[in-house]
Amino acid sequence: MTCCRKLRRTRPGRHRPALFVLSPPYQPHENAASVATGCADLLRGGRPPLLIVPVATPTEQPPRRVLIAADREAFALTPASRALHPLFVLPGVDIIVAHVSDGEDDAGCGTALRAVQLSGLVHGLATPELRGYEHDSYAEGVLAAVADTKADLVVVLARQRSYFGELFHRSVTAQLLERCPVPVLVLPVWCRKRGPPCRLSTPPMR
Repeated sequence: MTCCRKLRRTRPGRHRPALFVLSPPYQPHENAASVATGCADLLRGGRPPLLIVPVATPTEQPPRRVLIAADREAFALTPASRALHPLFVLPGVDIIVAHVSDGEDDAGCGTALRAVQLSGLVHGLATPELRGYEHDSYAEGVLAAVADTKADLVVVLARQRSYFGELFHRSVTAQLLERCPVPVLVLPVWCRKRGPPCRLSTPPMR
């Protein structure tokens, strides 16, 4: 039985973790696609965020260069994702917002940055660095951004979507599981209409 299946069978009231931490599959019967499917099921069940950590990842210090893969769509943090806000405001952490598209899209880059800011994810911080990447494959574009920015943590957003939208994002997650050299933090978020920024109830940690 895979780790994700075991977690799905856990009774909701038994444990209240703030974060699930998984390692990429290493057993022959566990491939990245199946683990990505399990991750999607966990997130759809209202579970906490997922942190996928490659086995060889150094653990001596927290991430210092955090890459947020964002798109044009506005989003709101779930309570579980909002609880991880202190990670982004630790001293010495650089935040980069990356927008991947299949062609030059300056407007899309600006909209992606605004979506991140309105969500409250980087509340209390200076405007993050913004970079745009052109690639036909979204996953390949994210991997290129990781290499270009020398990020040591990638943040991807998991929204409640249609069936086909879920398939797309599950495929992207599977590719990142297989090939991303740094940890991937999958944050469950809600789709929301554009509006005023979300405010956190507690000030950022310094």
